[in-house]
Amino acid sequence: MKRFCFLLVLLLHVVCMHALYREFEGRTHYEDSLLETAKRLSDKRNYKESFEVLTKLREMAERKNDYEMVFHCHINWAFNLAEMLNYDDALDYLSKAYKISVEKLSKREEMSTLNNMAYLYLKSNKYLQANEYFKRNYNYAKEIKDTTFLRGSALNVAISAIDMGNLEECRVYMNITEQLVKPNTEEWMSLQALKTDYLFETHQYKALISFAKRVIKMNLYPDIRQDIRINMCKAYIEMRDYDSAVAMANEGIANETDLVRKQPFYEILSEAYLCMKQYNLAFAYKDSFIVAKDSMQVRIDRVAFENSSIQFELLRKEKEISEYHARETRTQILIVFIVVLVVVLIWALSNHMVKVKQRQKIVELQLEQEKKNQELLAKKLEEQEAQSMLDQKDFQLQLEKKNRELMSKALFMANRNEAVLNIIDSLSKDVNIEKNSQLDLNIRELKSHLSENKEWSYFTTYFEESNKEFVLRLKEKHPNLTANEIRFISLVYIGLNNKEISSLLNITSEYCKKKKQKIARKIGLEDTHSMYQYLFSFNV
Repeated sequence: MKRFCFLLVLLLHVVCMHALYREFEGRTHYEDSLLETAKRLSDKRNYKESFEVLTKLREMAERKNDYEMVFHCHINWAFNLAEMLNYDDALDYLSKAYKISVEKLSKREEMSTLNNMAYLYLKSNKYLQANEYFKRNYNYAKEIKDTTFLRGSALNVAISAIDMGNLEECRVYMNITEQLVKPNTEEWMSLQALKTDYLFETHQYKALISFAKRVIKMNLYPDIRQDIRINMCKAYIEMRDYDSAVAMANEGIANETDLVRKQPFYEILSEAYLCMKQYNLAFAYKDSFIVAKDSMQVRIDRVAFENSSIQFELLRKEKEISEYHARETRTQILIVFIVVLVVVLIWALSNHMVKVKQRQKIVELQLEQEKKNQELLAKKLEEQEAQSMLDQKDFQLQLEKKNRELMSKALFMANRNEAVLNIIDSLSKDVNIEKNSQLDLNIRELKSHLSENKEWSYFTTYFEESNKEFVLRLKEKHPNLTANEIRFISLVYIGLNNKEISSLLNITSEYCKKKKQKIARKIGLEDTHSMYQYLFSFNV
């Protein structure tokens, strides 16, 4: 019974595959027509319908393992995306095409794909990758002696080289291209424009003008002629021939209908008029340049929006097609195989689901553990950061508290000294004291004690302990300061004014002011007003 079931399954499989093959075999011409339709829609910039046709064609080609048709679908898909300025997705599809060309197709398809990938790298300003791919194609074309591919690859290498700033390499490959191309071909025209780029980059402005005047009269494509005009304008500006630059830019604008393509000419006119000091015209053309640039951005945004819409629509279409074919396939195949395979499918599906659930459970546990670890780490980092902020804030508060204590103590000493001096002065004016020599001697001795007060020594010691960083930085930056000058600076640092300092040091206000000016000059300050701010910066 088992052997009979196996033979039945095998026979039905052969019959169905033969029928499918005959069905696909009859679609060859139809598939080619679909590909041509997709290309025509792309040429008309109707990318949405082009993508829909390519989606249908690719699905058909993948079902029959027609790798060449899948390759062409990827190439045309990439071309559409590149035209819509979506270079990253275009490179992804070219990468898929390249893989198919290497594994399933000939070397020529591989070279074509590399050339397209290099072109996209060039468009997205990735010049090094573009140059590498162009060189790879050139070396292969040289190896197989394919002249057509060789001259195109040589020209592409030269273009990417000048974009990279490698002028010597550009010159070498331009000479190679010159020997291979035929006059009045597209490659020959591109070479003429590239020569003007090379002459400009090598500062051969007179040679550029002479060459461009001769070439621009020939039968060139409009875009290439405009590129040459732009280089002529830039050369005229470098030669300070602004009138010629203006005339050539106006000629370029007159020969251009696209506002975006007029943008470089507006920029050149603005620069030329600015150099000629005709500022009104310079600003006017600068505004035109900005308008053209904004127009380009609007166009880019519109294309990006259209690209996103098409991508969304394609995903929806692909889903619908996938669902339709899934239903169709199930209907056709299940009718034939359901009796034979139902038990096997249920058994396989059951085992598969068990394994999937087991793997899913393991993954969920791993993810949950990873999440817990990340949460713990984040919490630990937050705690460390909070503790660091608290420590910093506590240190700042302690420093402010100590400085307030220092200031209070200094002010107390200054007020006490001033009060004692006032009492002594009052006593000194008494006539009876002058007659009493012993009492007069005691008063003099009291005055001398005011300048030798031990509390002042305690104060300076306390200040140096509380503000070690400040004192060390001050001594390190100004080693020529004396101990008395450092003490004087310390009183300024804690915010005492001249009157308070003079009372504390038992000196006159005028002398205090002069001493402060002398110290300011010694530490490199022009005046005393900025001394406090300068000293405070030592703690920053």
